[in-house]
Amino acid sequence: MSPLPALGVPAGTPEPPAAPGVPQRRTAPVELLWDLVFVFAITQVTALLAHHLSWGRLGEAMLALALVWWAWSAFVWAANAQPPDSRTLRACLLAATVLIFLVGLALPQAFGAEALLFLSAYALVRFLHLALYVDASRSGNAAWSAIAGFAVTIVIGMALLFAGAIAHGWGRVALWTLALAIDYSVTAPMPSGTRLALCGGVAVYLLGIAAFRLRLLGEASTGRCGVAVALLALFAIGGGRPAWAIGAGIAALVCALCVLESVLGQGPEGESAGRVPEANRGPA
Repeated sequence: MSPLPALGVPAGTPEPPAAPGVPQRRTAPVELLWDLVFVFAITQVTALLAHHLSWGRLGEAMLALALVWWAWSAFVWAANAQPPDSRTLRACLLAATVLIFLVGLALPQAFGAEALLFLSAYALVRFLHLALYVDASRSGNAAWSAIAGFAVTIVIGMALLFAGAIAHGWGRVALWTLALAIDYSVTAPMPSGTRLALCGGVAVYLLGIAAFRLRLLGEASTGRCGVAVALLALFAIGGGRPAWAIGAGIAALVCALCVLESVLGQGPEGESAGRVPEANRGPA
């Protein structure tokens, strides 16, 4: 489990030097299992794109990824505010492991028949992490003001997610996007590792598509390359910025690219539409 600052500690605050003779915290087996199950849930995001490649499905996949990633980041933050031998921490990690496994199983159909299962398990994970925050406050490792702020955003966000599960189509996407925006609306800066994974991950994905098109079709994807460079610039200048601002910046850049390529007819469907392979062309 990667170290993140405890709740209520400003980002950038140098960590105090370890006292001589005090052993460093070792990762427990239950923490490794918990991390692996989260990795499984994140890889399940690709199942949303496996059989239906489109910009709309890409947006749904990014939305699901943002939900799972935020749950992981918040849970790590809360877990690092607990003592390593805490029975409460181990019990919550075991419960969260089972719930996140259910989230991963339901994720390929999160925008379909398994929406309620996906959200029920996901909501329980979020409330477990909130309970860890409350327990950490008893030892002075979390501030009640920060806990209250997180509690408000979690309750509102979960209510909107369940409302979206009842809705269908674009109504569900709109409600889930609003819930995610509210859940991300915290003033704490986004950790550098999270910022790198989000900005760098999307940038590498876009550059990979651009390289693929250049190699096979001989066409340069200036729009994708431009957005990738902008994402890397956002990572470079985003240190100390609130998490919601970084998320909004990434969403704005990706949406701008979707609109641009839709207008120019260069989306996933538009790229192949109207293109006839050389081998299938008849004589002129």
